[in-house]
Amino acid sequence: MVNPQLRTRRLSAAPVRVFGAVALVLLLGLAACSNTSSRALIGSTTTIEETTTTTAPEKIPALQPQPGFVIPDTRGATIRPVVGKAKAVAIPVKGGTSSVSGTVTGPDGPVGGATVRIERFVGLDSGFIMVGADGAGRFAASGLIGGRYRVRAWLQPTLATIDSPTGFVADGANLAVKISVERHDSVTLQVASTVGAMSVDAAAGVSALITQQSVDANGIVQDAPIPGVSLQLVGSAGLTIDQPNPGVSNAAGRVTWTVTCTAVGSYAVSVSSTTPPAGASATLPACTATPPPPPPTTTTTTNGTTTTTKPTGNRR
Repeated sequence: MVNPQLRTRRLSAAPVRVFGAVALVLLLGLAACSNTSSRALIGSTTTIEETTTTTAPEKIPALQPQPGFVIPDTRGATIRPVVGKAKAVAIPVKGGTSSVSGTVTGPDGPVGGATVRIERFVGLDSGFIMVGADGAGRFAASGLIGGRYRVRAWLQPTLATIDSPTGFVADGANLAVKISVERHDSVTLQVASTVGAMSVDAAAGVSALITQQSVDANGIVQDAPIPGVSLQLVGSAGLTIDQPNPGVSNAAGRVTWTVTCTAVGSYAVSVSSTTPPAGASATLPACTATPPPPPPTTTTTTNGTTTTTKPTGNRR
């Protein structure tokens, strides 16, 4: 006979087993879903790629040499090094206790109103100041730094120093100098042939230049052209001179004539001016015989063919 209590325990154990099985299935399902979700998330990861775009520069067309140009061979060329030049340093003149003084005299005595340049040297560099001479040609500059000095003077338009006095002045001392200026107003007249060779009955050229010395604003003597001067050209016998003669100098101080030699030989020319008085002469290139003209050519056309014949002279 079966025990009723024992049956009851068996009947109560079955639902437990069923519940355990269901729970296992649910767990397995959740695990599967979890794996699938993980794979889905991993598979859905977005990859960002960076792209760089480079634009090629515009092509510059190559330079083409001119027809007939030959590229030189520079393989043996020597490139000289570039030597740097130090920047000039301003040399001070004022700011000390020294002084420079003196007088300016010229061909006619003291030069009142002359410009005096007092220049202080340190090595090859220099600085300067400018002072003016009084009516008696005296000048003075104080409050200078001691050192080596050069002093020169001028009075435009004709007086200037050629040999400038120099000297050394110590701190607190005075350098006394005497400056002499010379007159620079001489007139120079030059004449020359404009050709290297002359032949009989062939036109040639003769040019003259008239200049006068003057002193510029920096005390430098310059040769300046003299415009508007009447210049007369005279040639040796057998040389013809085209008109106008005399000619008048242009803004560059020049006059040019056309001359012709009439026979083989040597010729000379001279040119002169009255105001200002000046003169010059020159020997022209030797005049040679006129070369004979080239022999004529003969052109013959026959049946559309053109033949050109050049004479070769008499044959023996």
